Amino acid sequence: MSNDVADYKESVFEAYGKGGAAMLINVLSDNPNRAATQVKTAIKKGGITVASPGSVAFNFDRKGRLQVPGQLDEEELLDVAIGADVDDFEMELAQNDEGADVTIITTDPENMSALGAAVGEMDGIEAVTPSLVNIPKTYVECSDEDFEANMSAIELLEELDDVDSVDHNISMDDAEED
Repeated sequence: MSNDVADYKESVFEAYGKGGAAMLINVLSDNPNRAATQVKTAIKKGGITVASPGSVAFNFDRKGRLQVPGQLDEEELLDVAIGADVDDFEMELAQNDEGADVTIITTDPENMSALGAAVGEMDGIEAVTPSLVNIPKTYVECSDEDFEANMSAIELLEELDDVDSVDHNISMDDAEED
C-alpha cells in the first residue's frame, strides 16, 4: 500500500441553532483533529452552540436516498421495488440545483443498494446517485431573524473543506414564501 493514500474518517458533530433548530454536521476528513477544530470554530463564529453527542441525533432518522434524473412513474417504481424485495420507500419529484427534474427516492439504508441497482436497470435511466441522509422527525419554525442566523451558520459550516453536509430540522416553508 502506498504512503500517498489518505485515510479518511467519518464523523458527525451536533449543534443547536437559533430558535430550537437542531443540526448534524457530517464530516469526512483525513485529519480529524483539524476538522474538529474548524467545525467548532465555525459553530462559534456562526453564533450557534455545540451539542453533546446524542442530544441532537435522536431527532433524525438515517435514510438511504437515491436521486434519479427525470420523473419516474410511481407504478413502475413500485413494480421495480417489489422485484428488488423492497417494500418501504417514499418517492418525490423535485428539481436539482440546475433546475432539471429529478426523482428522489428515500428508503432504509439497508435497502438502498438493492433498490438503486434495480432502478439503474430501468429503461431510460442514465444514472442513480446514492447518499445517506438524516431526515428530521419533526421540523421547527424559526423567526425570520433566527432563520437567517441559522442559514448563515450552515453556510459557514458548508464552506469548510472537510464538511460533507449539514442536516437540519429547520422548516423551509418560510423561505419559499419570501
